[in-house]
Amino acid sequence: MLKRMMLFLLCFIPILLMAQNIEGTVVNDQKEPMAGVAITLLNADSEVLIGTITAKDGTFSLNVAENGEYRVRLIFVGYEEKLIDVEVKGDDVDLKKVVLVKDKEEEVDE
Repeated sequence: MLKRMMLFLLCFIPILLMAQNIEGTVVNDQKEPMAGVAITLLNADSEVLIGTITAKDGTFSLNVAENGEYRVRLIFVGYEEKLIDVEVKGDDVDLKKVVLVKDKEEEVDE
């Protein structure tokens, strides 16, 4: 039984080691952290692979299983959607601070 368990673990260690993270901090235009921002990782076909939301301090982390080109989409009510193209090459990707800008209010002609 112990041998089977060890074999099982050894088979999955390389998969775990290959995973990378895309991380960053989302702030508003006053440089204040934004909690609850919806973050999604899209593939080349714009299909959603994984998603998360930012923590109280505005930080987020997405675990990426394979190298490749991706797009990170950030959405928060009242703010403009932001898309960031990212290439994962085997190391973690730090987007540092990502600034979201409030939606421009359209003037209504009366």
